[in-house]
Amino acid sequence: MIGQRIKERRQELGISVDQLAKRIGKTRATMYRYENGESENINAKVLDALIIALDTSAEYLLGIEEPKPSVQEIIASEEELYLADRKELLKLFDFLDPVGRKNLIIQATMLGHAQNFMCLEKKEKETSSD
Repeated sequence: MIGQRIKERRQELGISVDQLAKRIGKTRATMYRYENGESENINAKVLDALIIALDTSAEYLLGIEEPKPSVQEIIASEEELYLADRKELLKLFDFLDPVGRKNLIIQATMLGHAQNFMCLEKKEKETSSD
């Protein structure tokens, strides 16, 4: 388990085996043994070094928690949602007559202004509470 997690995280970060080995003060052969599960007994000092080098947690490496999505995965997911919403909005817009389209634009503009106002209010409250 831990070996697979080390390898997956190393690959996610684009770090070579040699680079990771150097970062934690081990040899390439030792790193391969860790990743291939041939050396499951990793002491606390090495585990700490791996956590820092791989920018992760002990819980993840030990299989206690699932990996958190990468920034790229989060951005891709948000982009997919944005595109789906945009597509739905365009379908609705195309369905409307000219008066309905104009009303939708007005409503969207008002909604945008309301959101901006709420964001400004929130910032003012945060600033005044500091």
